[in-house]
Amino acid sequence: VLIHRYRGGLGDIICILPGVLNMMRQIDTDVLLAIPKIYHFLFPEDVRCVNYRDLFGDKGRHTTKYFQVREQYGLAIDLYCPAGMHETYLNQRPIKNRIEIFTEMLEGEPVIPKIKLAPLVNFELTSYLKNVFDTDKIKVGIQIGSERIEKDWSPDKWMRFARKIKKYGFQPITFHSENRLVGVPGVTDLKLEEVAHVIDKHIDVMIGIDSGLMHLAAGLGKPTYWLFGPTDGALTLKYYLNAEFIQYIKDPLCHCPCYYNEKFNNFRCYNQFSDCMGRIKVNELVELFKAFYAKIN
Repeated sequence: VLIHRYRGGLGDIICILPGVLNMMRQIDTDVLLAIPKIYHFLFPEDVRCVNYRDLFGDKGRHTTKYFQVREQYGLAIDLYCPAGMHETYLNQRPIKNRIEIFTEMLEGEPVIPKIKLAPLVNFELTSYLKNVFDTDKIKVGIQIGSERIEKDWSPDKWMRFARKIKKYGFQPITFHSENRLVGVPGVTDLKLEEVAHVIDKHIDVMIGIDSGLMHLAAGLGKPTYWLFGPTDGALTLKYYLNAEFIQYIKDPLCHCPCYYNEKFNNFRCYNQFSDCMGRIKVNELVELFKAFYAKIN
């Protein structure tokens, strides 16, 4: 059996994990998983992973080589189906969680993704990060950005949030390709697998917007508090433990969550900070986050 997906994102790959493991348990045959190499570490060692491009080439899907490779296997399953994209033809917005979609394609039952990392050889924290994590304070990972600005919260609000929670015994630490919060330590310039180990070993709780790194933290068993706007928080977090979120769905003209809404077929606030995310206030989030941590602790 060949299971393949041309690219990420990270959240989709993590949502694939339960279905792949279920199929390996259910059938008595070899399973090959072809996904981008950067994500191979997410799967146990008994899952045979290959780099998608090494198998299919660089031109993606539906090429001559794509069909030639698939014909070599008894069963080939293409998991390229972002949640909601195929549903938008029938429904106003996505009605299935991505874990449900992928496990259904792999003929299994949806379960919680659980990531177990293998030891990482020759990785050591920089002296800067060692000093950051060498504290008795509660380490809070903050994921401040995603590939879609429509899902982001203002960096200015994140900076004010980070400064406020420090007064309550928390040590905020940002995760981003570049640290955009002045005065807040950040984890930058690390490979994804190294970032995963930092979260697993050094972070007590994560907070952030709907993004792959939040799915990673949840898959590692970390408590997560999410900020949702144009995507559906209740649907996204359906199978995660110790996960809560804030989302405003009050304005009927906003159609929130609007992701793949039949009227907009994308995001209503396209290529800009969303109105619904702007409704989330800093002081309100501080109080909700404090209450969340007190409950899960």
